[in-house]
Amino acid sequence: MSQSQIDVLKKTKKPMKRIKVYAEKSGIISNLNIREGTFIKPDTDIMTIEDLSHIWVIAEVFERQAAWVKEGQGAIASLSYIPGKKWQGKVDYVYPELDAKTRTLRVRLTFPNPDLTFKPKMYANVKIFSKTIKAALSIPREALIRTGDGDRVIVFLGDGRFKAVPVNVGIESGDYYQVLSGLTKKDTVVTSAQFLIDSESNLRAGMSRMEEADNKKTNVAPQEFVGMGLVQSVNESNRMITIKHQPIPELGMGKMSMELAVEQSIDLSSIKAGDEIHFVLTGSTEKDFKIIKIHVVDKAKPKPKD
Repeated sequence: MSQSQIDVLKKTKKPMKRIKVYAEKSGIISNLNIREGTFIKPDTDIMTIEDLSHIWVIAEVFERQAAWVKEGQGAIASLSYIPGKKWQGKVDYVYPELDAKTRTLRVRLTFPNPDLTFKPKMYANVKIFSKTIKAALSIPREALIRTGDGDRVIVFLGDGRFKAVPVNVGIESGDYYQVLSGLTKKDTVVTSAQFLIDSESNLRAGMSRMEEADNKKTNVAPQEFVGMGLVQSVNESNRMITIKHQPIPELGMGKMSMELAVEQSIDLSSIKAGDEIHFVLTGSTEKDFKIIKIHVVDKAKPKPKD
């Protein structure tokens, strides 16, 4: 009973045969569970009144996106039967448990509904806006290849060569994925890589072909350079030899002394300081130069002039 009805009862001292029950809030009756003459108890649900001026939309978020959703984030909703119209709302509540069957997380969104366009039980399309990340490295959605072994992209290496590179992606926003690791801003990725994923076997075969082609390019025999010089010292334990060599024009080197690594197959015990040698060198920089062949000049023969 309301307070006004209690006041009337005190004043009249007469019991009322019928008591009027008023709802505390106005709204739309969505369920009426009473008829004239119905016996009710305190736990009986007589009716359900809904205020549809604001509505809840329950969205399901994939497990991999669960960490990105926070209460208070903005959201947009649209309905298929009213194309072009969007409603602005926000994340009201993130449920604490994942659905064990669908592996999705439920999120409750709230939207104003002044013209009652949203109806209960309707389906809606929603977008949730996470915190903006500035200067994030990203790739188009179609460039990402998702497999059971992880995520990959196809990187263009130049000269018609490609390589499948594993990547770690972060937030998905629109048609782009944030790249957390695996790429740099200088890499060129193939944006139509999805042609490989008609089936898992096609994907593996396509990546295998690219790796084989890349290996054929990289497995070219290294260039060799011939030189001659005088041995100044030999370090057998570290397999290093110091040579005062004549100019090597192919490498743009003049006469100089250099400490060089020596191939494991060469017997350094037979080489000593003072020996004049012919040698074959591989590598492109001083750090990766290595002697792969050594021939000691017969001392009975005249030495070449410096």
